[in-house]
Amino acid sequence: MFEYFFLLGRAFDLCREELEGLLSSFDAKIVSETDGVVVVSSDLDIPLDELLFRAGGVIKAGRLVGETSDLEDVRTK
Repeated sequence: MFEYFFLLGRAFDLCREELEGLLSSFDAKIVSETDGVVVVSSDLDIPLDELLFRAGGVIKAGRLVGETSDLEDVRTK
C-alpha cells in the first residue's frame, strides 16, 4: 500500500475533482483532506512526475514514507 500527499491550488474543489479524475486509473482513494492537502492511498505505485505534468491544480506532491509527532525523530541524510 502506497500513500501520497497532494497540495492543491486555490480553487480547491476544482483541483480535487481534477486529481480524482487522474487518480481513477490507479484505483486510488482519498483517505483525508485538510487545509488544501489531500492524502491518497493506492495499491499501485503512482508515477508522480507524469501525474504532476498532467495536473494543473496540484502545486506539490510526494510519497509518504512514515509519520512522526516529533520533528526531532526525523533523520535527514
